[in-house]
Amino acid sequence: MISILDVSAAIEIILNKEKAERFNREVMGSSWVIAPDLFVSEISNVLWKYCKAKLISHRDCIEYAEEGMRLIMVDPFVKTPFQEN
Repeated sequence: MISILDVSAAIEIILNKEKAERFNREVMGSSWVIAPDLFVSEISNVLWKYCKAKLISHRDCIEYAEEGMRLIMVDPFVKTPFQEN
């Protein structure tokens, strides 16, 4: 099974939120996990906001971003339909 991981699901997994177990099960059960190329920017932005609000430390922000990127099992990231080749 191929799964497309968006940032909201990745944040759920990383921060062990309400739906973390469900999303993690889907990701770990997939043979291939892909994400849009904006994934890195989006996850960095979300985690920066958590850090700015003092909900996580700067160190955690970096570690969580790396953990989110490790959830992706393909390289390079899939381009969105709105981007030029």
